Amino acid sequence: KGGGNTIKNVGFAIEITKTNLQNGTDVKAVTVEMAMDPLWVAAQGGPSTVRITRLADDGTLQFLTTVLAGTDAQGRMLFRAISNDGFSVFTILSVAPAPAAFAIIGLVLDPQVAEPNEAVAVTAQIANQGAQAGTLGIILKVNGKPLDTLDITLGAGEKGDVVFYLKQAEEGTYQIQVEQQTATLEVAKKLLPAAISYGSISITPKQVAPKEPVTVTVQVTNSGDVSGKLDLQVLLNDALYQVTPVRLPGKVTVPVKVTIAHEQPGTYKITIGVVSDTFTVAKPLAKSVLGVTKLDVRPA
Repeated sequence: KGGGNTIKNVGFAIEITKTNLQNGTDVKAVTVEMAMDPLWVAAQGGPSTVRITRLADDGTLQFLTTVLAGTDAQGRMLFRAISNDGFSVFTILSVAPAPAAFAIIGLVLDPQVAEPNEAVAVTAQIANQGAQAGTLGIILKVNGKPLDTLDITLGAGEKGDVVFYLKQAEEGTYQIQVEQQTATLEVAKKLLPAAISYGSISITPKQVAPKEPVTVTVQVTNSGDVSGKLDLQVLLNDALYQVTPVRLPGKVTVPVKVTIAHEQPGTYKITIGVVSDTFTVAKPLAKSVLGVTKLDVRPA
């Protein structure tokens, strides 16, 4: 490939070697002219698609800047390029824009923990890294089995999302897959509030810059015998900030982590259940402007 293009067709190749040159002669810049039938050039899409390449010492192709220099005595179109690295194997060929090249760059579940028959949004983040527009069929798999298919059309260099919706009736752990990206979905019944208690809470770091995240860790106990879903309510200054669904096994105490970021400077209280802690968003440092009004230079 060269310059975002891919090789379409090869015309012919020639190998140029040094002969009748004195030992020690260093050949650097070489002008290469190669002629092609106008019908071949037209079939490739015109002169702008034609390139002359040089086989480099490491085996890779160098795409040389190629210009149409005119025609020869036989009426063939004459193409010219300059090789700054001397002689080698030169090829005249045509190029075409590289086709669409799709990549799955992310997979997000909302929520990651759901109740039986609760709708879950599965968002696949797609990027077209090729030089042409294209359409890709996206297959959603659950535990390795295809469940649904959706198409997405993206232009060259564009990104977009494909959103699937699914429900699972049975409690358990499900592996969600789109191409090479995977995520885990937990399905569980909602726990009774009486079975949940909260222990210690901590926030790190305690002081951050605006928009810098802090990690809140709280110890949560499920005193019941069965596992289930807990909608962890996080309060910021006594107002509901976010709800994070988690799955808790029975008869255990586990640390649950959530991430919070705030833009405005100040001290904030985080409350989860009956426990709380604080963190501070520091004011940005003001830029200092220094000026020199007078400078005396005296000998020591």
